[in-house]
Amino acid sequence: LCSGLYKGAAYASFACGFSNEVPQYANAIIKNVPFKESIETQYLLILSFETIKKHQETMTTGISVLRRLGFDTPGVPRLYFSHLVGGVSGTIPSVITESMSKVEDLASRCNVDGLIDCGQSKFDATKRDILKILDAVTLAAIYLQSPYFPNMVCESVSYALKQEYVSVESVSTFSLYCHLLIWLKEDYTEGRKWAMRAKRILESNKHSPSIRSHIILHAMALTWFLPLKESAQHFFKAYELGMKVGDVIHAMSALSFYLRYLFLDGTVKLCTLRSYYDQYMPLVVKYNRGMAKMSMAERVMVDLLVGECSNPFSIFEGMIPDENALLVDEKSSKDRIVSSGVYARRSTWHFLNGDYDEAAKWSKLRQALPKGSRRGLLNVFSDYTQGLLAFHMYRNGKGERYYDEGKKILHKMATYAKHSAQICMNKYLLLQAEAYACESEVEKAKDTYKEAIRYLKSRGRVFEQAHAYNLMGKYLSSILDIEFSLDCFRKAHKCYMQYEAFYLAKKLEKDHNLDLDDNKKGSDAVKRERGG
Repeated sequence: LCSGLYKGAAYASFACGFSNEVPQYANAIIKNVPFKESIETQYLLILSFETIKKHQETMTTGISVLRRLGFDTPGVPRLYFSHLVGGVSGTIPSVITESMSKVEDLASRCNVDGLIDCGQSKFDATKRDILKILDAVTLAAIYLQSPYFPNMVCESVSYALKQEYVSVESVSTFSLYCHLLIWLKEDYTEGRKWAMRAKRILESNKHSPSIRSHIILHAMALTWFLPLKESAQHFFKAYELGMKVGDVIHAMSALSFYLRYLFLDGTVKLCTLRSYYDQYMPLVVKYNRGMAKMSMAERVMVDLLVGECSNPFSIFEGMIPDENALLVDEKSSKDRIVSSGVYARRSTWHFLNGDYDEAAKWSKLRQALPKGSRRGLLNVFSDYTQGLLAFHMYRNGKGERYYDEGKKILHKMATYAKHSAQICMNKYLLLQAEAYACESEVEKAKDTYKEAIRYLKSRGRVFEQAHAYNLMGKYLSSILDIEFSLDCFRKAHKCYMQYEAFYLAKKLEKDHNLDLDDNKKGSDAVKRERGG
């Protein structure tokens, strides 16, 4: 009876968002029952550490439990995490490539696709628990930039395949392996295979929903292969499902990702998006404070674009009054994902304002963070801003190194666009146009700007259309094509107003003294323009 009461208190605390209270109840159970009977509680304890961002405790506790379950966690040489980015900053260490090769060989020999087609494996509590704890430990290793991360992912996949245990717990494992393939090897083709395998497993287990698996699948794997708005809808469905089954913590994570992806998509008008944040963020901060902190950079950006400050930090009830306090709050943790988001937000904002030196300062601060803090989808957007900034700094006479930096990012974006066109193609085209501008290839630059604008128009992405028109206008102004540049600025203004980015619209109007009457009666420039 006592054990049941403590377990109820632990689960109730977790469900109500009081994860910091879970350890006292969970440890009371763990100390007083046989190990085999404590596994479920051990996993809840590990999840509570994860939720309150105690990633070191998550790893330490998880590895200890895994070893007692008979799973020998992989040993790795002491590698600096910054070396684990093959194809970008260095060669992948051989211990990692060997582990990944073993996974691919095992997948081929055991016919992983055949296993998935056979449906859910026969239930085995020990195998399930090992996979669930491996999932939590692996995510903690990502946050900590731990050298355990790549080998832990490989060992998780290998374990599932060797045991022929393909279940909903395998979804996270396969999704993280997809992430590893893309992040380390830039192997999008093989990564897509593993993402689709994870998706098939999840779809065949609708009777046993796992909100956590939904989130990891779409945030770490399918995010590269789906339009942002479609991914956002998947996150919202995961949120609704989580609330129905009582998994409130993960429902709040899904809700945070939903808001982020809507913002990045740029098709939902800003005032509508701000109302979504105001509606949902008090709920998120109540049950999952860590995810609320990670959402604040986008929330601040929405206010800045609209041109009105609504004090979004009021949800923290004075504990975190502003963005600077948010950065101070994070310093006690090795996790720098919040800092990465804030620095990227500041760099982008100063770039949009034309303050390139200030934008460069925040971009450098972000680049100085551990590489594990700068991964995934958000890295695409910050890389893009960094590339634009580099080309603008070069054209402003800051030196050849900026041109070289811009070309390096252009090459990276070309790879992104090849495999994730729905997110990256317009960014690649605009970076290519900026490169042509640096190289005095006037006609190629004009044609490429226009191609990017046509691409965005066909997909209804109004904010990015405004951004593209603005970039083209700046370039045309720099080569003294004033009439055409003003036409671009007027079109950018119209798109900004449509998207409700009123601050940027007013800035354009002021900076270029735009005559917006009729927007603008069809000037001779518009009549002469072809395809713009």
